[in-house]
Amino acid sequence: MELPEFPKVTATDMTLVLGAESYIDQKQSVFNDPWGKDCLRDFVDLVLNSEKMYFTLPGKKNKGVPSLIAELSASKMLHKLPDAAIRLTPEIEENVFNGFLDLVTKKSKTRFWDWVAFQVVNPIVAEGHRIRIGSMSPDQDHYVPFDSMISSDGYNTWKVNLDRVSDIGVLERVPFIKAPRYLSSYFQKTKYKFDSQNEFLLCYAFDVYRRGWQYMSRVSAADIGATYFPHEIRDDALEASTNKWEILRGNQKMLWSWGDYIVYLLDEYKIERSPQRVAERIIKIQEAMKQTNCPKWFNIGTFEYDDSFKELIQQTLDKTARKAKLPVLRMREDPQAVELITAIIEIAFDFVVSPLLSIGKGMRVIIKTISPDLVGRLEMNVENQSRNAIRMFHKGAFGYPGLMLGGGNR
Repeated sequence: MELPEFPKVTATDMTLVLGAESYIDQKQSVFNDPWGKDCLRDFVDLVLNSEKMYFTLPGKKNKGVPSLIAELSASKMLHKLPDAAIRLTPEIEENVFNGFLDLVTKKSKTRFWDWVAFQVVNPIVAEGHRIRIGSMSPDQDHYVPFDSMISSDGYNTWKVNLDRVSDIGVLERVPFIKAPRYLSSYFQKTKYKFDSQNEFLLCYAFDVYRRGWQYMSRVSAADIGATYFPHEIRDDALEASTNKWEILRGNQKMLWSWGDYIVYLLDEYKIERSPQRVAERIIKIQEAMKQTNCPKWFNIGTFEYDDSFKELIQQTLDKTARKAKLPVLRMREDPQAVELITAIIEIAFDFVVSPLLSIGKGMRVIIKTISPDLVGRLEMNVENQSRNAIRMFHKGAFGYPGLMLGGGNR
């Protein structure tokens, strides 16, 4: 079986990483990125399957970058591609605006507005806005140009095309979003003029959408051989974007996905839900991959992908997961597995915890209190249950979801 070649060098944008962080550190009382789970899965897979990965920024300054970018950049797993926004030709500006109108009127409208709310309300993004717009001009009348939430080129393109927006009634269909205090203050003092909050929100969304074209052009101009993987909100705007995503999705389904495993891990354990914790997991996986010679997706095209090779890959993935000290997770909801774990806990409690609680004088007394016969029975029960646990592990009740070749994932 031949697999499409995956690029060695990749790039993504801060918008995708912010979406990933919104899924990691979910804020129940505010909007999260509706594409957040996909953002996280894709980001992890891109980082761990690329020979080198870059991230783009809207300007030269490194203000308000997500924790994932900060942590992984410090570990040399991500590389900055600064000043990633460049001018677009009038023809491309026209194409960008047409694509944006199609997005807000025809495609994924509910998710789009949820994403807009996430961008201005969720602290993960809003904190970056506060940092960027915090600098005021000397006369205190407006924010300095660099610290605007909207680029000057994006604003100008928006105003040129505002009549088209009004003609199709998009402004009247913007769902109500209660603006946080920082946004209300900014909206009043920004040098850019808007007739309503709805117009400001739409212009902001357009500017974010538009930067996808700029980033793609900048990545190409940098001559680093990178393939740009944007956030979903920008993907439809970019030419020739479908094929690369088909390859990535195909690899996640047919090969393995470290991103899938991380998503399952977060769903299983709330303690894992912090960007710093996820970054630590990614770093440990990368280190383990080097020690086990675990392949990356772009390596697979150089091998004959037959059954014997699949078996070797599976062994390497398991070894890498163990080396990285990744927790074993349930592969599926299995009543027998639940009963087994419950039995092991009950045995441990009955034979160890209960005597300890009844004595109440510390660990030294346990050795004198528990008879050799009791210890023997404990060992026998634990050994029997351990054998059952191992059998169930090999049957697929437990394992590393996302890392099982041949459809063994949850």
